[in-house]
Amino acid sequence: MNHCPLAPAPPRLDSHRMQTIDRRVWLAGAGALAVSGAATSATRAAAQANVMYDYLFLTLDGPRGTPPARAFAEKVRGRKAAVEAAGGQVLGLFTPQLGWVARQAALLVRWNADAKGRDHEMTALGRLDGVLNAERGELQATSRPAATDQA
Repeated sequence: MNHCPLAPAPPRLDSHRMQTIDRRVWLAGAGALAVSGAATSATRAAAQANVMYDYLFLTLDGPRGTPPARAFAEKVRGRKAAVEAAGGQVLGLFTPQLGWVARQAALLVRWNADAKGRDHEMTALGRLDGVLNAERGELQATSRPAATDQA
């Protein structure tokens, strides 16, 4: 059996160390990209001028051995009508991902620009039973060129 030693690794320079990534900020950017979807840029620009997005980054509590995001999702379903009446739409609940602890989640809600109950509903969602901590990130939609927009 042949044994081939590995070449020594080149020295690491301090200036080349990886940066710590704030995954919540990364998710907010990635989510904004995903939500801005498949319409042409002109249609998107017109539609997105009238919408705003909120991410609610959560640390959840719950009985040991249970997935807290599932219980939280049920509570969000219970507020769905109130969110919609206030001019919002729950788009998704992101559950633990790589780099998140099991009790972290993020809720994405889209709002009409003229939604009157936005602040009240986001506060209510952040205070649902089982939420230990909630941090709100507000985003305004941006236009991105679609493949059909290229000359």
